[in-house]
Amino acid sequence: PMEVQLTKREYLNRWYSLKAYFAAMTVSTIPTTVLLSTLYLVPVYVISGQPLEITRFVQFYILCILTAFVSESFGLIVSSFLGVVNSMFMAPSCSVPLMLLAVYGMGFGHIGIPIVMKVMMHLSYLRYSLEGVLNAVMRNRGTIPCQLQDDKLCLAFSDMNFFLEMMGFEERNVWVDVGALLFIYVLFRIICYNLLRQRLSPNKTFRALKLIVRLVKS
Repeated sequence: PMEVQLTKREYLNRWYSLKAYFAAMTVSTIPTTVLLSTLYLVPVYVISGQPLEITRFVQFYILCILTAFVSESFGLIVSSFLGVVNSMFMAPSCSVPLMLLAVYGMGFGHIGIPIVMKVMMHLSYLRYSLEGVLNAVMRNRGTIPCQLQDDKLCLAFSDMNFFLEMMGFEERNVWVDVGALLFIYVLFRIICYNLLRQRLSPNKTFRALKLIVRLVKS
């Protein structure tokens, strides 16, 4: 939001096109996001005792990086049409339903979840992230040694496939979740671009919406 006013002046003065600005903004954040994510993800993966298998780590890494990019795009959507104060309030508020939908039904398997809720669960990009990461790290991992040999519950959950089924995560190719995150990322970027374009040079519909918002606030 802090850049919008400066961008608006430069855009109206024809210093650059909106496409050039948006492309530069998109590319400029990639190195920082990848670097900082790598510095966090590599130690976490090793310290948490995950399997040191290149395929699992690559899938885990790609899913986490894509989640970071999608989250950034989600924040840009909010900030592209709201001010600083409103963006700071709206972004976390909108993230809460996404997090709740991502973990909805955990611990109950697939029993009792209505079709409507299943559809809503898959509208949350965090659901694809969580599902993909758990499948990448835990699916077909084998049996984890259980120290409590007399504990039937411990022995049952030492099977990672059974654990994932009980948690409600269906067996699915991890690359499907990767594809879903890529699609959401592109969709969010397109939405952000169009909202920013409307803010810089609004059409009649966008002006009418802004007028309605002002009337509601007053």
